[in-house]
Amino acid sequence: MGLATHAYVIVDKETGVNYLYVHCGYGGGLTPLLDKEGKPIVTRVDRYEK
Repeated sequence: MGLATHAYVIVDKETGVNYLYVHCGYGGGLTPLLDKEGKPIVTRVDRYEK
């Protein structure tokens, strides 16, 4: 059987920085998503406030 691979975009609720989380088998990794200029992609934080 093959290992399942999952990828998620996670947004930090304090800074708005977007991260890519990839999980495969027993390993995984987290890295910030960057635009073409190398700056972090930021989502407006107020979109996630209750």
